[in-house]
Amino acid sequence: MLNVYRKNCRNLSFLVKRNLTSSFIKTQQYSVENREKTLENINFNDSKVAYKNKTTKQLLRSYMIFKLCSFNSIIEKQGQILRILRKILGQRIFKQIIEATIFKQFLLIKNDEVLRTETLNNFKYGIRPFFAYTCAEYHGDCVLNEHINFNSLWANNFNNFLHCIKTAERNKTTPDAIARASGKYSMLCSIELLVQLNKVIVENEEYLRKYNLSDEEFNSIINKDNLPRDLAKTLPSQSVHNVLFHLKLVQEINPQLALSKEKLEDFNKLWTMLYDLAREAKERNVCFVLDAEQTYVQTAIDYITLDLMRKFNQEKGIVHNTYQCYLKETANKVRKHIRLSELDEFILGFKVVRGAYMEEERRLAVENKYEDPVNENFNKTTDMYYEVANEVLNYACLNEECTVEFGTHNCEGALYVAKKMKEKGLSLQSDRIVIAQLLGMKDHLTYCLGDAGIPVAKLYHYGEVEDSLQYMSRRLNENKAVLQGAAEEGNLLKTEIKRRLLKRN
Repeated sequence: MLNVYRKNCRNLSFLVKRNLTSSFIKTQQYSVENREKTLENINFNDSKVAYKNKTTKQLLRSYMIFKLCSFNSIIEKQGQILRILRKILGQRIFKQIIEATIFKQFLLIKNDEVLRTETLNNFKYGIRPFFAYTCAEYHGDCVLNEHINFNSLWANNFNNFLHCIKTAERNKTTPDAIARASGKYSMLCSIELLVQLNKVIVENEEYLRKYNLSDEEFNSIINKDNLPRDLAKTLPSQSVHNVLFHLKLVQEINPQLALSKEKLEDFNKLWTMLYDLAREAKERNVCFVLDAEQTYVQTAIDYITLDLMRKFNQEKGIVHNTYQCYLKETANKVRKHIRLSELDEFILGFKVVRGAYMEEERRLAVENKYEDPVNENFNKTTDMYYEVANEVLNYACLNEECTVEFGTHNCEGALYVAKKMKEKGLSLQSDRIVIAQLLGMKDHLTYCLGDAGIPVAKLYHYGEVEDSLQYMSRRLNENKAVLQGAAEEGNLLKTEIKRRLLKRN
């Protein structure tokens, strides 16, 4: 009798599990179909959906910060304001106030538990993590301390980037999720090194165009004499479009511009750090996304990043380059890089953004009397973004191991990418291609897209409060136009705060 009872229980348990599983699958299928149907009708003004993961206290803080950031004078004088506050309040109280307000809005503290909690909380709403460590930086006139040991600074930043890659791996939301970590060249070397290398490559390209040399003639120039042993050993030489070629060519055609022995050693250190980071990323199966910077260093960044791709992107898109669509030549550059990837047989990784240095680029063009590299207006940049998106998505259709981040704070741009993905048969259920926003900005865009089943990510900048002040200052300046135009977001925050306080449905 007891055996019959046990057998019936096992059968009942099996039936319950089977029915529950079947019900769960059906629910999932219904949810996916339902989301796809609503893709055309996403309501970005639904404050209940947009801020469902935020407490009322967080909404009040966001509203206050966006209100302050809407004043141009505050953004422009923020550095002076922060210095005065630090002097009046003292370091301890100043740090506490910054950490409780502006830091919490845009960054996360360097704490494994905090990072994991934020990741899991957001993943419940379909939002993937994308990590970037915020380092102390030396860039242009942002000098931290004239007596600082920059070699120690860059070595420390290297360790922080390594931590970021490991953090991305630890915080995978599912075993097969694609992890992402972001880094920046100017955190690992002097801006002067990148500027000089950029000049070398640009002038070499002019020389090559002028004399129209063949590939065989290019390669006849290359040899590894007078280069540091580690650099000559690790840099590729199968393509004329790499850094090694230009380091040698400049010695032949313009020795005065060539890098000195000390600068070559500095470049060797930079290459070694990037090589080690990319290798670590590949071993941990983490996408290593290298940010774009100003045009006066970007050509050098492109060339080095492509060299890293030749080495580490043979099987999948581990190393990613960033393409800024506010520049006139971005679509042509994307097409050129696609051709190079086909020539040298590696897989491209992409991060596509509108861009962050527009005001500086326009100013430098006027001061130095050269053609403005920036698109004439917002609409031209939008057209460029769409053109680049199409090129990248077409490439992703042909290369299943290509991974992409589309960074945008623009609702129309995000929807355009999602619709094109659907048209081209690219899965909206995969995180191979994501649409990303910065932490603390455009939450209504992120959460409404996630609610509709579109693959979205939040870029989690994290670090220590003191090291992050310059990043926050620079980021506020770079996104000044976005913040000043955040009336829509401010109104939506106000609507949700009122709804909660009045306890409306």
